[in-house]
Amino acid sequence: SHPDTANKQDHADFVKISEAYNVLSKDRTRSAYDAERMEATVRNIHVRYPYEV
Repeated sequence: SHPDTANKQDHADFVKISEAYNVLSKDRTRSAYDAERMEATVRNIHVRYPYEV
């Protein structure tokens, strides 16, 4: 939706998507993200990320 007519949830969703894109679109941050996820999987722990998967 257009920013002038969007509600607060639309804005929050946009921020989450933007953060995910910023992490996943760069090789360095994507590698770090993947490594953290793999480590959590290997150790069978649940990591809370500031972004959703």
